[in-house]
Amino acid sequence: MPLPEKNQIGNFVIEYNPIEKVKLNVELAASSWDKNTFSNIDDNDNNGFARNIRLNIEPLEIKLANINFGKVSGYFRDRFLDKKFKPIDRINKVEFNLDYNSVASVATDETLREIKLNYLPNEKINSSGQYGLLDKKNLFKSERYLSTLSWNNYKNININYNFDYVNTNAIQQTTNWYRQEGDISYNIWKLKPGFYFRSENKQEKLNSETQLSLNSLKYSEYAPFISIDLSSGFFLRAKYSITKEEFPIDGRLVKESESIAQTYTLNYRELKEFSTNLDFSLRNKKYRDAFKLKGFGDNEYIQIRSQSQLNLFNRLISGSLYYQTSSERASKLEKVFIRVPSGTGSYSYEGDLNNNGIAE
Repeated sequence: MPLPEKNQIGNFVIEYNPIEKVKLNVELAASSWDKNTFSNIDDNDNNGFARNIRLNIEPLEIKLANINFGKVSGYFRDRFLDKKFKPIDRINKVEFNLDYNSVASVATDETLREIKLNYLPNEKINSSGQYGLLDKKNLFKSERYLSTLSWNNYKNININYNFDYVNTNAIQQTTNWYRQEGDISYNIWKLKPGFYFRSENKQEKLNSETQLSLNSLKYSEYAPFISIDLSSGFFLRAKYSITKEEFPIDGRLVKESESIAQTYTLNYRELKEFSTNLDFSLRNKKYRDAFKLKGFGDNEYIQIRSQSQLNLFNRLISGSLYYQTSSERASKLEKVFIRVPSGTGSYSYEGDLNNNGIAE
């Protein structure tokens, strides 16, 4: 029978604007979490405390000698959660644990500090840098460095780049995790050729060992693409990508597989009465021999997906059609017999009786 619980929270917020475009927010909270209302044993440890201090700076213009150098903005945040504090709803964003390489919360005090600075030299260029620290006393500490660049059709050039580095130190392990993603393209008439890349390198080691743990990985994707804007509502795109993946074997990263994929997209929204989106994808993935012995097999994957919308007579008649089909071809799984010293195996080998060159 599940025990009945009772959780109450009180919250107090103060906001202060010392100067224009600068805001200080101070938030204090307390919780009372009774894990079993049937019993009053250990009720003296039900109460918890939390605080959150945040300083926001809205975009401020930078001018020197009548020269405009753009705008700058940012924020500073300091949050403390007592180990007894129990929130009712989620207080972190969905990918918080992924961002800081954190595991499920443990019963300890937690401190989070973040500082972020944005710089906008003009309306089409935006860059930012961020530092974050998540500290759970002596059990866990994670530092995050994040930088982004957005260059939107300035002199016909488009650039998007994200760099994310997380260093984690826990009781039993140390992790260095690099993540990068970006694309660059150039506008030529109605064409936009470009190049996209994404990479990830996670190296996790137990403090007592020098070899990598099984949670380590390395991933990279490189994809040239071209898109065509035939009109304001008619869009075509083609992308060719090569993906390489590495996973640990005997404590070191080994190339696991290589994938080649083609993706074609058609998007039509020129008429308000009708719109459609069509995607066609083809992927071929091949594994290295070391991973085939573990049960992985080469595969080829084809997918077609279509979504259409119809609205006639001011939505008097409306409808939508969604269609998806896919097919996959995988390598046949076969037993592989390995020679072992006499008397230690499960089978006796009589030799290549059928002369096919395979140890069956």
